[in-house]
Amino acid sequence: MMTEYLNQMVNLQPEARPLEDVESASSTDNLLSDLQNHKTEYEVLAQEQGFALTETIDEIIESMNKHNTVDDLTTQIYWNHHRFSFIELEHYYNIGRSINAFYDGQAKDRDLQKVSIRTRIKKDTLVKASKFAAFYTRNQLYSLCRGYFVLSWHQLSQNLSISADELIKVYLESYTPAKFSLNILKLKSVDPD
Repeated sequence: MMTEYLNQMVNLQPEARPLEDVESASSTDNLLSDLQNHKTEYEVLAQEQGFALTETIDEIIESMNKHNTVDDLTTQIYWNHHRFSFIELEHYYNIGRSINAFYDGQAKDRDLQKVSIRTRIKKDTLVKASKFAAFYTRNQLYSLCRGYFVLSWHQLSQNLSISADELIKVYLESYTPAKFSLNILKLKSVDPD
């Protein structure tokens, strides 16, 4: 389970697993072994997705070896996961700001298609990044890393029709991704009359 959790963290798929899933030192051993065996793939994957690792995998492994308890280890992994997920959100926010600045907030479909072809980022993703940057302030972006779980780009990008303030409120009040999704559905189904 710990290896799955780390794979998700490094692959920047922030489907948070409960920390209670980590039960024994053998999980720690498996995690360290997985990191050592696949460190190059993790580093390449992060680089391909445009995320700068502030620590090399070797430094993370060394740091993990220093922990005395599984609680210490899971705390570090949890915060690294949070940090990677926030970097992902900030990455899309900055892409959106760049698009909005270049096209003065008036990017057309054909403009985004050209950018998509040259960057190999899907046009839909560029549209969503542009909306994200237009609808959210930098302070609101920072609010998206203060909840009980890690909010993913997918969870955010699928809900850009909801105002930033409403989405942040729902996020900060939700204890789990499932509860967040349920609360968003309730919010979307409210009749505006």
